[in-house]
Amino acid sequence: MGMGRVGVAAPSDNAAITLNPGLLGLRERYDFHAHFRLGPAGPAPRGEVGGGLGLQWAASAMDARTSSAVALGFAYSGDRFDAPLADRDLPGWWIPGEEITNRKRYQDFAGGLAIPLLDRHLSVGLGGDVGLYDHDRQGEGLFWDLHLGVGLQPTEGLTLGLSARDLLPGDGEDRPMQLLAGLRAEDQGNLAFEINAGHTWVDAASPLSLRAGLEKILGHAELRLGGGWSGPEGQTYATAGIGTSDEGGGLEYGVAVPLSPDPSPGALLHQISIRFGAPAPIDPL
Repeated sequence: MGMGRVGVAAPSDNAAITLNPGLLGLRERYDFHAHFRLGPAGPAPRGEVGGGLGLQWAASAMDARTSSAVALGFAYSGDRFDAPLADRDLPGWWIPGEEITNRKRYQDFAGGLAIPLLDRHLSVGLGGDVGLYDHDRQGEGLFWDLHLGVGLQPTEGLTLGLSARDLLPGDGEDRPMQLLAGLRAEDQGNLAFEINAGHTWVDAASPLSLRAGLEKILGHAELRLGGGWSGPEGQTYATAGIGTSDEGGGLEYGVAVPLSPDPSPGALLHQISIRFGAPAPIDPL
């Protein structure tokens, strides 16, 4: 969150499971991540921005240590929010003065698989997700999708990522197709910078998006700043985060501040993230 909501080229973040499964095989690690998010509602990829207060929770686990031939990751997320009423949400008739609720609920289950190659300098991955929705207006339903990703790490401090997401055509509850690219440069344990660019196939003024973020590590403390512009949402935002971590895990608080079109304090998005990592294996004597 704090680094501008980047992640297309972040090989140590479990967001790779859904954002770019190709990253899963680049580093030998085992991690469990969870987050809790509170703020203005609407999962951005679905284009439902501008609703009331929303609540999201998520958990993920990945293993790229047990096997040198394959890396696996699994993720679950839940989302509940009050969306603005669109034409398709309006009932055929209603009693004048009666409140028309439009609460939307999503449950997403995702998995990712990656094959590390060239001594983990290259990784190719496949991901998929199954989602359930339960809405006041559209009722209940099911959707699914597939993702492809590639991660390339020519040197320890440089990572490139490319991801094609939501490749299966779906109905109105499915996310639109996206093509994402990212570059990350880092001095591990000291400084990191990442920039992401994307194209979303939606009917919007601009289908393009750009995000960037910077991280500075001071001992066990981590400071993050970032920002982004999303053409499909017509939104510009800044982010900040502070956290602490070591080999065994970490804790972070992040906030996203909209700069346009609604810069009001009530539009802030807050997130608390927690990570548990397995310690490094002990070399035999």
